[in-house]
Amino acid sequence: MRQSSIDWPSWTLAGEALTDLDALLGGWLAPCAGYVVPGTAEDWHAAPNLQVSKDLAERAQPGTMLGLRDPEGVLLAALHVAQRRELDDQWWLGGRVEGIDLPAHDEFTALRLTPRAIAERLHELGRPHAAAFLPGALLHAATRHALVALADRMNAAIVVMVPHAAGAGEFDGVARLRAMLVSAQLLPADRFVVAIVPLFQRGQPDVVRAARMAKNCGAAELLVEAGDVSPAALDGAATDAAIVARPVSPSAYDQATGRFVEPAASNERLEMPPAARDILSRPAAAPAWLLTDAEIAAWQRACPQREVQGFTVFLTGLSGSGKSTIARALRSRLLERTGRPVTLLDGDLVRRHLSSELGFSREHRDLNILRIGWVASEIVRHGGIAICAPIAPYDGIRRQVRELIEPVGGFLLVHVATPLETCEARDRKGLYAKARAGLIPNFTGVSDPYEPPNDAALVIDTRNTSVDAACDRILARLTSDGYLGDSGSGRIERRS
Repeated sequence: MRQSSIDWPSWTLAGEALTDLDALLGGWLAPCAGYVVPGTAEDWHAAPNLQVSKDLAERAQPGTMLGLRDPEGVLLAALHVAQRRELDDQWWLGGRVEGIDLPAHDEFTALRLTPRAIAERLHELGRPHAAAFLPGALLHAATRHALVALADRMNAAIVVMVPHAAGAGEFDGVARLRAMLVSAQLLPADRFVVAIVPLFQRGQPDVVRAARMAKNCGAAELLVEAGDVSPAALDGAATDAAIVARPVSPSAYDQATGRFVEPAASNERLEMPPAARDILSRPAAAPAWLLTDAEIAAWQRACPQREVQGFTVFLTGLSGSGKSTIARALRSRLLERTGRPVTLLDGDLVRRHLSSELGFSREHRDLNILRIGWVASEIVRHGGIAICAPIAPYDGIRRQVRELIEPVGGFLLVHVATPLETCEARDRKGLYAKARAGLIPNFTGVSDPYEPPNDAALVIDTRNTSVDAACDRILARLTSDGYLGDSGSGRIERRS
């Protein structure tokens, strides 16, 4: 098939689409064996959809083959194209998928079991009932106690399905997965099987697909963290997969006895665990009865506090607005204050060293900004500080850069809103004069538009704001957002 694929068109999968293929090839979504087109009779809740470009859709006629590749170009599967449909200017393909290779997973390979292998493990535990549990944002001691108690009452073996997206091999994704596994592996091995499943979590858990996965593992019941999923969603998942689906509430902690018990509103001695988001924002401040020292260490690495996270300050504005001057001064102020590495990605410098082959068409401008955003995201991912100072005239590409950076750290958009007439009067580089003379085409503000952002955290006009004052405003905002701690220590005392 690899040899045959030389003449096929190809489509590269990433993120959720790569996870969908991982689930298909692993048998997690059986009896579904391919993609379905939205809005057709074959469409059902757990079945994946494949969106492609218009150009590819025109070449991928029904009856042809399409190669599905990972971001590195490895051929993973062949799609036997059976359907093609346009919906609201979006193109979708459907058809049977034939596997060639599985997406690469280099972390925790021993826990990436197939549904059949999980079913065999559950059977080996020798308990008459099998269930699956889909954890929420974390799996602390109160939930573990509730699960163990439930397993004992039902005389059940339970598989803990830890979600992980295919291709999420970056530090942040692996660190979160490791932290969850530290907690999951504290469950007793004689009643629990811990497995990593190809499930892409966006917002609320994908409980419909989780129910289908549980069913394919041999479970008769799907358990979810109480409060994570609405009753209607649970009912829909149960109906779709022909499985029981119900919530599990964490146990309460009895301060007098030091034991976990069933929750009881009338008992003032009982303490319920805080919300997951509050725990993850300050893991070391969690009650000692809720997280072990190993869990705290793992979650501190996975969810660093803001004052030790990386962040980007992205300045946008017309040529001559003062972006570069503010950026250089801000870099010096951050170096003085934090002692952390600070990288300046100035528009002219990036053009010279990273994008020298690009012109100034809209396509090339967007590509240049996307390169800046990608470099900044890698700096932020590893805890550094990036200051970007391109013109970045188009709103759409600025939003793409935000989407690249925010999943791995902070993003502060600053609009240096100095008016055109002031920028042109300054004209330190003589660019406006050349643009007015027709010597520079596609010049922002003269022959090409600038789209002012409506999502900027700060708007600075250098006509009435000095460089020092501009830096003060940016530093104040970073401090109020939590990225610059006053003490700089980042230490939190654990509550006993």
